[in-house]
Amino acid sequence: MSVTGGKPAPNRSKVKKLPTVIEARCKGCGYCIQFCPKDVLAFSDKFNAKGYYVPVTALPEACTGCGMCEMVCPDFAIYLVEDPAAAADVPVKVKAAEESKS
Repeated sequence: MSVTGGKPAPNRSKVKKLPTVIEARCKGCGYCIQFCPKDVLAFSDKFNAKGYYVPVTALPEACTGCGMCEMVCPDFAIYLVEDPAAAADVPVKVKAAEESKS
């Protein structure tokens, strides 16, 4: 039996998400960089307040939003947020789809 009780899953928007680092929490372990399947993250040249190099999004266009970086971070210092540029396009796409139905 499916989670939705046999009904099709709801249509989820495909808004691009990008990793964001809470620099104060990061201890520079590099797990997020090591386990990213698309090599999106890299160490930056700057230190955080604790003296660790923190990761940055080096290849944002390659990010698939899989969330692996979130899952492997032992300090919960990285999370995915909607890309503001992609999020700005969503209402336009929805509006266009609604107009085409009319």
